[in-house]
Amino acid sequence: MTLALRLAFFATCGLAGLPAQWARAATPRARASAVGANAFASVDLDRSAEWLVRVDLEREFALWRGFTMGAKAMPLFLWRNPDGRWVPCLAFGVTTRWYWDAADHAGPFIGWSSATVWSARPFVGNASRLNLLSNLAIGWQAPANAWHAAVQLEHLSNAETAHPNHGANAVGIAVGWAFW
Repeated sequence: MTLALRLAFFATCGLAGLPAQWARAATPRARASAVGANAFASVDLDRSAEWLVRVDLEREFALWRGFTMGAKAMPLFLWRNPDGRWVPCLAFGVTTRWYWDAADHAGPFIGWSSATVWSARPFVGNASRLNLLSNLAIGWQAPANAWHAAVQLEHLSNAETAHPNHGANAVGIAVGWAFW
């Protein structure tokens, strides 16, 4: 179905189909990443003692040369509060990525994702157990369906659905493997 929509779009634009090198890159790809981040800022709270550790599982699909979109799950997501207690979380969302090497979806990339996060208890400075996590990543996808690494900026808050809402910002590193 997705390939049919892309072919219809290209035919409408007057192109004669997908180039052979893009047909391989258009195949859905799965990604698994281990992420670690340290919180560094909030409006009124010092969050430097807070950490997050999680596993990201993604399934991305090519929408255009070099641009992908997909679903994201975070089945293992732990947030460390300043009191040293870990808060277990579960998250699902969407992800987009733009690759410098459009033909193979490899090389440098910029990514953005957003996910709904459920936590077992509210985070310090946050009154809600339902939050949003936004992520901006700059990284490298090795060619030939191999490893990837990225530096990520994270923002976690309840989007003013409950008060207080002292959102948390964090910077982290993601390392993982991509496969077809």
